[in-house]
Amino acid sequence: MSPLTKAKKDTILVFSAFGNIVESEKQKLTDLGLIPGESIQLINEAKNGYITFILKGSRIALDCHIAGEIIVNEVINEN
Repeated sequence: MSPLTKAKKDTILVFSAFGNIVESEKQKLTDLGLIPGESIQLINEAKNGYITFILKGSRIALDCHIAGEIIVNEVINEN
């Protein structure tokens, strides 16, 4: 498990938990569909202070401070 800010571009990740984020921000992200076990794809590493990822077909950009509190696991492809 590691923060979203440590993930590499174009990796498939599974959301695990929120770190130290205020409740209102957690609720906004949950409303967007970011729930434990949900897959996301990182499409842009920290750039200009933002990280961009795809969640349920939608492109989402988050401030790096918030993204650093989103805990994910990388999906290992066993091909």
